[in-house]
Amino acid sequence: MPLLGFLLIIIFNLPIYKSTLKILQLADLVRIHIFRLIGTTFLLLGFYQALPSSIALLAGFGDIITAVSSIFVARAIQNNKAYAIKLTWFWNTFGLLDILATSATAFILTKLAIETGSQGVDALAVFPFCFIPAFAPATIIFLHLSVYRKLFTKDA
Repeated sequence: MPLLGFLLIIIFNLPIYKSTLKILQLADLVRIHIFRLIGTTFLLLGFYQALPSSIALLAGFGDIITAVSSIFVARAIQNNKAYAIKLTWFWNTFGLLDILATSATAFILTKLAIETGSQGVDALAVFPFCFIPAFAPATIIFLHLSVYRKLFTKDA
């Protein structure tokens, strides 16, 4: 949450961010989401029963779908397809809802693990996996909000 606050309160309002966003093409902002292939990590941790299957499947497949589809969305934007902007709105909303659902599920599983002793997401607190929850959700939310900001402006 501190990183997300910093990104949304400080970075989102900096002139250099705003000018960089004007320079970047919408397709570039979409294409960067290919890094969400990191979601395969959740599937692997779920397969080895280091994470509950509920979050492993939700986070894993959501990230993979968002990452792979970003290629097609970026290509549609670049090729000026008639449906590109509507597709981008849909894709961006799906990706944002996915990361919000994953984060909420992680919070719920952590609370349940503390209260009942059930399996939580503690595997994500161990190096090197700890970098995923520390940086990925805030960065992903920031990137999705940047896509929305780009879509709302006339220079999309």
